Amino acid sequence: MRRSRRVSAFVAGGLIAFAVLVPAGAAVAQEYGGSTGELTVTGSAVPGGALQVSGEGFVAASVVYVALTAEATGEVVDLGTLETDSSGAFSGTVTLPDGVVPGTYTLSATGVTADGATRVVSANVDAVSVLGPTQPGEDTGGSSRADWTLLIAGIAVLAVALVGGGWWLFGVRSRRSAR
Repeated sequence: MRRSRRVSAFVAGGLIAFAVLVPAGAAVAQEYGGSTGELTVTGSAVPGGALQVSGEGFVAASVVYVALTAEATGEVVDLGTLETDSSGAFSGTVTLPDGVVPGTYTLSATGVTADGATRVVSANVDAVSVLGPTQPGEDTGGSSRADWTLLIAGIAVLAVALVGGGWWLFGVRSRRSAR
């Protein structure tokens, strides 16, 4: 009976340590009314680079808001506005901020359709460093997602071991003082 209590306490302590040290990732979700469609993006996806953006299906002579959302963090950067022509199409250039780090982003253009619905068109953009993409096996000098996963897993294992060791020591001392 005493052993099963210690095992239960060990498991509970390990689960608590794991829950504290490995929090769930923040989910980023954006809901849009109206329709979504295609966005054409060309240009240089580097910090400070210019991207040519075009799309259609908006109210004539209206404003379209262009934003860049980081896939990894959900951070949204406003890239400015573009105006639609008489047919509701837009085309223009936006500049990526100097602080953009390599990674996957969603570039979106948001405006209003002729029937008053919100329309969002988006495209994925892979930003690279000013030096360009790295070659396979080349050290980028940064930490990858796998590195962070291993670090968190190692910390969780260490926490479980420390909690288990503490429970074991407590059990040994309790047995010795009972004798």
